[in-house]
Amino acid sequence: MTRGLHVVRWSPYALAAALALTTGLTLAAQTLDMTAAEFAALRTQPLPAEAAGGSEDLVIRVPDAVSPTAPRPVSAPALPLLARTALPIAAVRERDPQLSSERLVVIAFTPDGTVADWRVAADPRIVRAEQPDQTGLLSGQVLRRTGADLHVTIAMLPSISQIRVYQPRWNGAAFDLELVGSVDVRR
Repeated sequence: MTRGLHVVRWSPYALAAALALTTGLTLAAQTLDMTAAEFAALRTQPLPAEAAGGSEDLVIRVPDAVSPTAPRPVSAPALPLLARTALPIAAVRERDPQLSSERLVVIAFTPDGTVADWRVAADPRIVRAEQPDQTGLLSGQVLRRTGADLHVTIAMLPSISQIRVYQPRWNGAAFDLELVGSVDVRR
């Protein structure tokens, strides 16, 4: 018989935050996905001061979209970095980015798992088409491309080592983020 035993289940992000608060250390996130609450907390973090020095435009090949019911990969698939261009302007985030199933979330991590920057970008795999019918009435259709390239601008911080790309998925109450893949961007 056990008495006084209380089991608490922590997400790795909450555990990392608690560890950082109590010890000043950070822990690399070990899960593939991020909850809506974890992303909401992330949105409140300001850009580091050194982000004002410039930004980088990254071109990342994004794989085909997978069904939400498909089995999840055990590890993050590696995505190819096709191009990297330094820009002399500071990176600026959207004031109130809205998540949807037609957008992607890009998060930049340092080697110790700390979030350095994040962006919400249009999903390049989605193309909208409109055509008139016989009467001239326009009707729309959403098409999904394969092998699309994601263009995203992030802060040019030397500490960034990995970029993770997430697909928002509606859970019935909010958008959780499912990992699409990651890119090693160490110089």
